[in-house]
Amino acid sequence: MHQQDRQSQDIIGVDEALDLLGVSKSTLYRWLREGGVRGFKTGRQWRFHRAELLASSRHAAGPDEATILRDLEAALAFFRGRRGKRREQGGDRP
Repeated sequence: MHQQDRQSQDIIGVDEALDLLGVSKSTLYRWLREGGVRGFKTGRQWRFHRAELLASSRHAAGPDEATILRDLEAALAFFRGRRGKRREQGGDRP
């Protein structure tokens, strides 16, 4: 396979980008506006480098599952602590 053929396969359009990322068109365009993903226009159509899109979409998508789980556990611990204090003060029902 020639270098030029390989490069042209690495450039994808909006529909393929949506399938690749599993997001809606409005999400992809929002990520473009906010700078979460990079693309370029050819005429009126957006194009993306496949590898760059995959790499930047991980950051645009927000926190990973481990981060979400850690934040939820911290919130749960906080509220459990508040509930215990309310019981000590007699303000919570048994």
